Amino acid sequence: MYTLCYAPGSANLLVPLTLLECGAPYRLEHVDLDAGQQRLRETEGLTEWA
Repeated sequence: MYTLCYAPGSANLLVPLTLLECGAPYRLEHVDLDAGQQRLRETEGLTEWA
């Protein structure tokens, strides 16, 4: 299962729409850019390149 981090107002629809069309399982995780959440330890390691 994929975990996609997103922030409202950013251009981030391409990947979720592609996964939806493919039927691949994924979950969305909200990231608050105004609060700097993208820099917190909890969000590190969510992106894994195969």
